[in-house]
Amino acid sequence: MELSKYPEISVISSIWSPPFYMKNNESHTLRREFETPYLHFITNITSLMKSTFNLTIERVSPVNEPENMFATWDHTNMIPEQLCSMVKRFDSPLVSICPENSYFWVSELYSAVGTGTNVTTCNDACEVFGTHAYALNTDVLSPNRFTAYYDLTAYQRHPQNQKPIWMMEVSSTYNYDHYFNHQMQEALDLSINIANFVGVTCIQRYYFWLSYTFGASGESLIWGNDDGTLYLPKKYFAYKHFTLASHHAAEKELSKPKVSRCDPAEYKDVRCTQFGSSTAVISNNLEASVKFEWKGQPSCDLQTICCTTNNEDWKCSSSEEVFDTIPPKSVCSCDIKNLSSPSSTITSQLSSTSSNHQNTDIIYSVILALTHVTLLVY
Repeated sequence: MELSKYPEISVISSIWSPPFYMKNNESHTLRREFETPYLHFITNITSLMKSTFNLTIERVSPVNEPENMFATWDHTNMIPEQLCSMVKRFDSPLVSICPENSYFWVSELYSAVGTGTNVTTCNDACEVFGTHAYALNTDVLSPNRFTAYYDLTAYQRHPQNQKPIWMMEVSSTYNYDHYFNHQMQEALDLSINIANFVGVTCIQRYYFWLSYTFGASGESLIWGNDDGTLYLPKKYFAYKHFTLASHHAAEKELSKPKVSRCDPAEYKDVRCTQFGSSTAVISNNLEASVKFEWKGQPSCDLQTICCTTNNEDWKCSSSEEVFDTIPPKSVCSCDIKNLSSPSSTITSQLSSTSSNHQNTDIIYSVILALTHVTLLVY
């Protein structure tokens, strides 16, 4: 298997369903008497992958979206009491990501619920706090009602949750008209989702759901055409701004870059994410250009600015043309010349979680659906 040749690749597993014989398949729940055999099953499968393909599974999430009772695919429902007490009892560094709910706020609820007389919470049990970053469209008049989209809320990290946070899945399940005909808006919403979860919630890893699908899809970053060529939608380039910025910052600073927000206080629809003192990504959701004149702005080297707009997939400053503003409805990135002092607004916003920003291991990645194994790609 070719992947085994690349030791820098990190592989995690998110399990949607244990073997059917371990479940009550009417309620889609794991039978209590099979909890320990389930651990043995996971251990055996990961050992087999190592011995057969030389692939090391870093960590496993034992249940994907345990609260999703309405899932139409093979799934497992599990209340916090069972999930968290099971993981606590396993006491295994391998099976240690949980609760991995569909929505961040639900994962927070799972983490706070006590389990039994020992009042063990998921926050006690899970070595890694796993979650997805979806928001459910509850607008009954919307053509995309009751479908999942990028959560645009900026969640402060719960003061009791000091565990590493991995955002393990997000995409858009909106209809074709939205993800194809409104590509730049989807790209901007993805960028805002990343900026919020990285810059405010302080996640350590961010996974997009699918890297590739044959045909256009809101759930993938790359689309395959009938003639064998690839189509790169706007969200692919929006994602690229963040992957390059985080990677370049890590290379320049020879360490895991500290991530902070550099939003302009006067523009609520502009998000600025800074990686160390090296790079920044700015998402402008306004219909107008934005000048580099806000307090706490990153001192972008104008020669290094690259932008994705409705008209351009990836346009960079050149000797003929240099970006001196952030274009309307765009995602841009740049190298930083000199770090400006952050504004009091941003300092206050991050003060309750500033310690969690130190040495944050921000790894942007793509999940490939290979027998429910997630593949982390730099």
